[in-house]
Amino acid sequence: MSPLEKMARAIATVGDGNDEGWRNYLPEARAALLAIREPDEGMQNAGVEAASNIFGGWADEGQVIAYHHAMIDAILNQEPRP
Repeated sequence: MSPLEKMARAIATVGDGNDEGWRNYLPEARAALLAIREPDEGMQNAGVEAASNIFGGWADEGQVIAYHHAMIDAILNQEPRP
């Protein structure tokens, strides 16, 4: 199950009490992802800190933001299963 489908199912569960109509919530799921595509300062700082710890040193903020964009864009470009 793709992250987009998971998000749509979660929104459907809140809205309808179950996830049976999850496809109806794909626009809301996409809108939520677009809303978080640009990281705020806290997200940037957390990403830089995590990258610094993982890679054992300095991490470039611009690269961390590019990674974040790439991951969100990958989700947005996925087609939900039939």
